[in-house]
Amino acid sequence: QEATVMIWSGLRGAVSLALAMVVDLEPGISKQMGSRLMFHVGGVAALTFIINASTAGPLIKYLGLTRASRAREQMLVRLARHIGGRALEACDQQLCSTEDVRFEGASAALVRSMLPAFEGNDDEGGGGEEASSTWMGSLQDDDPEALAAIYRETWLKVVQHHYWESIEEGVLPRTLEVARVLLSSTEEALNDCRLSLGDWDAVYRDVGGFGELTPLEGLLSDLAAGWLGELLPWLRSSWSYEGRTMQKVYVALSFRQAHAHAAEVVPKYFRTGGQLGAQVLQRVTDESKQERAQADELLQNIPDRFIELGKSEMLARRLCHVQLKELHHMKESGLLTSSEAGQIERQVLEASRQIADAPKETWLSHGAGAALFPGGVEPGDARRPM
Repeated sequence: QEATVMIWSGLRGAVSLALAMVVDLEPGISKQMGSRLMFHVGGVAALTFIINASTAGPLIKYLGLTRASRAREQMLVRLARHIGGRALEACDQQLCSTEDVRFEGASAALVRSMLPAFEGNDDEGGGGEEASSTWMGSLQDDDPEALAAIYRETWLKVVQHHYWESIEEGVLPRTLEVARVLLSSTEEALNDCRLSLGDWDAVYRDVGGFGELTPLEGLLSDLAAGWLGELLPWLRSSWSYEGRTMQKVYVALSFRQAHAHAAEVVPKYFRTGGQLGAQVLQRVTDESKQERAQADELLQNIPDRFIELGKSEMLARRLCHVQLKELHHMKESGLLTSSEAGQIERQVLEASRQIADAPKETWLSHGAGAALFPGGVEPGDARRPM
């Protein structure tokens, strides 16, 4: 079906017209022959543009390529009703508030009439519970596996969005390899979410467990622990013992938080009285709990000092981002000139750079005085099992 659409609606005429123009301009070919060739090639290209392009849409609908599953259609209705309910709640809260004189005294009836009709609030009034039962009732005959795939897709997209929010907030810098690992894990899991969530498997494969290093990895660890690591901070942060350990900390903590966020958010979108939806949602929730337990198991094999450092670094990055946002706001408000804002901004950016590039032992030395490398492992022992 997809091949049929490609053949029918594919781009035509561009190369043919270019070749016809070359022939038409060729001095050795008569003007009459060149014009005739241009006419026929242009006519065929115009016909495919008029006929094929105008009928491509009906062809796609006829083949059913744009047809959403029954469960998907009902989910869209449910989410639209959820959006409508949240808008009505915000309307009621705003009308009860006197903080903004622009909205004080607005008519609730007029505002509601101006908003799209999504059949009322999702939870109270407007037939919310009745609509929920109707929604789930229409899915009782659907394939539970298809419904579970939709729930997993929604779950993974919420997780992925949380990762992007962490990047925007500065918690996970865009240049950090961990950010790529987490985002690619959700993309890989979304490609096949019919059996399970599966994003932790992709994360664990990329960051590695606590097995022995390969010869190449051991060589890179040795180089990172030496003078080359001092010259190349990215090598030290990626391949030294401290850097590899911190990557596991960032990944495990970010994964746990993203799935905890999804466990809180997703049920709000699918809160129903139907037995099928509740069972499927519980199954997906249990899958997420199992993956979070695997992330916890990874953290249990990491010294507490590294976990404390990872949490501190992520919070410090977030606070640096908050400082930059506040600085830009002051600049736009006219409280600071560009020169003054630039001076402060350089200090914040320098602090952010130090968080990323400074050797981990520099920060670990600020701890409570415990041994830097428990068990007698020295920084140069890059072949410690990871």
